[in-house]
Amino acid sequence: MTPSPGFPNEHTPIGSTRYYVARFAPAEERDAQALLLALHASLMALPRECTDPGVARTKLAWWREQLLEAGDRASHPLARSLAGLSRDQQPERAYLERLLDNLRDEIDNRPVTSGADLDNHCRGSGGTLCAMLTALGGGDAGQLACAEAIGQFTRRVEIVRDLG
Repeated sequence: MTPSPGFPNEHTPIGSTRYYVARFAPAEERDAQALLLALHASLMALPRECTDPGVARTKLAWWREQLLEAGDRASHPLARSLAGLSRDQQPERAYLERLLDNLRDEIDNRPVTSGADLDNHCRGSGGTLCAMLTALGGGDAGQLACAEAIGQFTRRVEIVRDLG
């Protein structure tokens, strides 16, 4: 992976939903959107790729440090690229924390026993991603709330699809 993945990249392949999300973004936001999509895909792959929860927790702690603490000292290309975004394009820390906390719950195999649990899980992954993308475009509070709801619903659909 290159230091700045740009658009398209391995996480926004031509023809994919993620490709069209970035493709139809304003040109000045396209690379930053592709970067956020790549970051989200990389983070979401963590629980699937690590069968040992201890290893997954260690990797998650490393990602947390890369994204929240390292800044321009980050060693991962995506984290370095994220730190290199202009101040108005960087995602809010709260969004990154919510993504990372949601992943921790998934790694810890936190049970989803109610519709509210499922809503919280879907909001923490898909809803957070859509809110970050909308914030990048300068969305207001109403638009951010709509984006989060759309992302939450989309994540629910993905779960149903994956269940077969």
